[in-house]
Amino acid sequence: MKPRWFLEAAGLALLVSFPYFAQLLFPGYIALYHHHLNFLSLIGGLLLAMLIIFGLTLLVMTYFHVRWAPRPRAVVAAGFAALVLLRAVDCVIVLVNQWNSNLNPEVNEAISAPAVLQVASHIWFGPYFRVLFIGCLALLAMWKPAATQPFVRAIRTSIAGFSFCLLWVLPQLFYLAIALRPIPPLKDPHLGTASATSHRIVWILFDELSYDQVYDHRQKELALPNFQELHRESASFTNIDPSGFFTDRIVPSLISGRRVSNIRSDWHGRLLYQSSPQDRWSAFDARHTLFEDAETAGWKSGVVGWYNPYCRILQSVLVSCSWEPAQTERPPIELAGASEEKSFLSNAVTLVPVFLFSRMPGRVDRIGARISTFSEGLSHAQDLIRNGDVDFAFIHLPIPHPPGFYDRKARKLCACGNYLDNLVLADDTLGLLEKTIDQTPSANQTTLIVSSDHSWRIPLWRGGDDWTPEEEAVSGGRFDTRPVFLVHFPGQTAPFDIAGPTPEMTEHDIIAAMLQNKIKSPQDLLAFVHAQQPQSPPTAAAPH
Repeated sequence: MKPRWFLEAAGLALLVSFPYFAQLLFPGYIALYHHHLNFLSLIGGLLLAMLIIFGLTLLVMTYFHVRWAPRPRAVVAAGFAALVLLRAVDCVIVLVNQWNSNLNPEVNEAISAPAVLQVASHIWFGPYFRVLFIGCLALLAMWKPAATQPFVRAIRTSIAGFSFCLLWVLPQLFYLAIALRPIPPLKDPHLGTASATSHRIVWILFDELSYDQVYDHRQKELALPNFQELHRESASFTNIDPSGFFTDRIVPSLISGRRVSNIRSDWHGRLLYQSSPQDRWSAFDARHTLFEDAETAGWKSGVVGWYNPYCRILQSVLVSCSWEPAQTERPPIELAGASEEKSFLSNAVTLVPVFLFSRMPGRVDRIGARISTFSEGLSHAQDLIRNGDVDFAFIHLPIPHPPGFYDRKARKLCACGNYLDNLVLADDTLGLLEKTIDQTPSANQTTLIVSSDHSWRIPLWRGGDDWTPEEEAVSGGRFDTRPVFLVHFPGQTAPFDIAGPTPEMTEHDIIAAMLQNKIKSPQDLLAFVHAQQPQSPPTAAAPH
């Protein structure tokens, strides 16, 4: 074997696998931030898969150089070089998209590319163009081998040169596999002492719950009895001005009281943030959050969440915590079927055909993961509510966030449905959690907060693969930005609509005041809001 063949085989192994793990190495490390950081088996399987591809490539190259005559060898070489070029361009496109999404997360993802680019992309990724391109080069090599030799030589030289990227890729992969470790969930603490507070707060955040769709323009055929009943007995903010567009900015803003406009992570998955593009990056400090306020006031806090790595960024101020990453934020290597639960060999066997043939999971696989995440989160949420040692419970659920995974007619989870189905699931879930609260000894001392981080982001989802005609008809393409924020105090039976424009960050101030026992009743809340917004006093309102 020639020494150059080793470089070419290594370069090919890196090329076909790189799009599946490159996201982990991007500056900003957002993929690390949203991950449990359990990479040992994943990286082990990845490296073993690359080694297998490296060995197979060497064997194939040796076979063709030794056993094949020059002309058929030239044909195969031209076809293979064309395939490598196509794969390289695919790799660049994927990486550019991931890089742009990583560095420019505030860009509206719903803005479509120009029509000419969409057509070009469709042609490029279409099988007919690829077969035609490879076939033309193979025919040219068959007719006139010398004509394709410069192209083949350039591709082989480029792929050999690409192999030197392993000098910086491998050390980083070894670091991810060996140095990073997940933070175990905090569950069922045996504290031994009773809480110093006389009541509880349960804060349930429904991801992407729209005030407009639940209350102002609810579809007539859409029954949401639990949200309706809660509104009839709660203080409801009808005009919340959201503090952002993305969950991983909004929720840290709400719990810290500091606006988070942009985030990144360090190598260990710790949160860094900016309040504005001109500000320096600051480390997110759990000691400057509502949970520290709670601890100072004698409350014991617990969290169940998803998407944001709550147990990592809030570990020091919680007595109970569990969270699950979002499926959309999982690195492609996991979406391709690798898992930390599998062995090195199992992951490698899974990844080799994926790397070689670019296979990715379909919608049903993604929806299955969402269903699992929701079901586990709901179970943990009920456990948290039942935990008498936790006085301040924050529960962040992945509903009604698209895509749909509920059949509202059959009342069952499925690889189907849309945002409206998820709304019904959110209502059913609210009812279940309210029953769980009612079964606790502190039910008559529990203040229930129901909110959302942002509304239904129609510009983000409209026109996507999961967008349905029903969603188009219901939304009309109109984006109502108002999230939900309701507060139900123990014993409250009358509704109050607070109609004045309210910055979403006010929610932090309200909950902080509740933890300090400054707000104990609807009257206290109304007085607090009136002091914050004297120009638009809150008023009682009839139920919707």
